[in-house]
Amino acid sequence: RRAEAEEKRRQREAAEEAKRLAREQKALERAAAADAKAAAAEERRRVKEERRAEREKEEAKSVEQRREEKKAREEERVNSLLEQGKKVWAASREVEDLPDK
Repeated sequence: RRAEAEEKRRQREAAEEAKRLAREQKALERAAAADAKAAAAEERRRVKEERRAEREKEEAKSVEQRREEKKAREEERVNSLLEQGKKVWAASREVEDLPDK
């Protein structure tokens, strides 16, 4: 009878240990799943930030390019006006050099 009671106690303890180990295993699996989910979310945030930075870089390059193009057009306009001014000046000098009638 004593041996039977001891055996039942050992079996009960073994079953409780098995249940405890199963709970621990489930907790570890849940933690691993949560870690994987967090890592995936972090990767999505990283990729999103990377794309945003690239888009901003492209936009800045575009703005700079437009600024350079505008500057080049202004320079062309100024140079054109200078050429016109030189022609007008040269023509006025020619008129001044004509003999009076």
